[in-house]
Amino acid sequence: MTSLTIPTYPFLRSPSFTVALRSKRALATLTLPAFDTDLISAAPLSLALPNFVGVPPGAGEVISTAVPYITTLDASPGLAAALAPGRPVERVTLHVARILYGGLRPSCAF
Repeated sequence: MTSLTIPTYPFLRSPSFTVALRSKRALATLTLPAFDTDLISAAPLSLALPNFVGVPPGAGEVISTAVPYITTLDASPGLAAALAPGRPVERVTLHVARILYGGLRPSCAF
């Protein structure tokens, strides 16, 4: 198995699932429905949280062992800012949920 998508919680929130996830040595991509510290710690090289809503964790709230070798991140800007520092991230996909004002389109911001 090289890719795993978990569509919903709370069914997979268990210590045994986290242990099983860590044993998947060939896993390269993990897609989660929400931020979960235990599962993030077991994440492979590519992590996607495309539907994350809510307040992202602060930089000090993300443990240093969480996704230490992550190279690709797909998340909201706040979550990416909390997860990316100090990690070898090569590619980040940001999901813009709100624009600065009604007339500004995300394509114009870059």
